[in-house]
Amino acid sequence: MIEELYLGIQKALKHYDCALGGGNISKGSRLSLDLFAIGEGRSDLFPTRSAARPGDGLYVTGPLGLARAGLDALIRKDDSARALINRFKMPQARFDAARVLAEHQVACVMDISDGLAGMPATSPRHRSFRLNLI
Repeated sequence: MIEELYLGIQKALKHYDCALGGGNISKGSRLSLDLFAIGEGRSDLFPTRSAARPGDGLYVTGPLGLARAGLDALIRKDDSARALINRFKMPQARFDAARVLAEHQVACVMDISDGLAGMPATSPRHRSFRLNLI
């Protein structure tokens, strides 16, 4: 398993033309990963969650739930859902979407990979947040 993990990290680094800056290895009863990235953003546009305003639209940049479905397939040992399993095992950074969002001066973004249902409770400022789905 560790070898597969290293191969996956190496593949992602090559795909995104990145370098690995370091890491920590320690013995424990469970595998734990702690990753971070350092990069450069556009100084004229730095979207934040707190920039959301009443009346703003809510848009997603791709289909929701595919990675979760892949995890469920892995848990059930259902090898027939290979495409979904790959969505879970090999998430893709959405640099393509970042460019489009920047071109349209989008001021508020957030990652909802953990689920749309928990989104409103992520910020104390938005506790009274209401989401109308049409």
